[in-house]
Amino acid sequence: MIEEKRVTHLILKQNGNTSSKGMVIELSDTAITLESFKEILHENYGINQCNSFTFFNQSGIEIVDDTFILIKDGETVYYEMVQGKTFDFNNILSQYEVLEKLGKGGFGSVYRAKHKDSNKIVAIKYIDITENSNLEFNF
Repeated sequence: MIEEKRVTHLILKQNGNTSSKGMVIELSDTAITLESFKEILHENYGINQCNSFTFFNQSGIEIVDDTFILIKDGETVYYEMVQGKTFDFNNILSQYEVLEKLGKGGFGSVYRAKHKDSNKIVAIKYIDITENSNLEFNF
């Protein structure tokens, strides 16, 4: 019996480049690792320096070899070319178009937003931690 291979794809975007749509990377392997992903980038897409890249999932967690299998089909993977540079969390917010402000409370505001790729409507809670916020902690 021939093992059925599922073709998956990822969206590859540069960390901090919020204006980029990203590049669709097609994968056809049932158990892909970070190393095999780097090989695919080099051999199929001509990305030569990827061995020194740091990769992050769409939540900002650094991807290491044993966590790459947790990446879901169609998920966005961010790469960073500069060693030691951390994830830019503006990557996450740039995926959404804010539609309206739903409310404001003691900790911040809630917005209705639409995911730019999937058109899914979500609520985004923005927590204000600036010096101007009115947060008081009584212990």
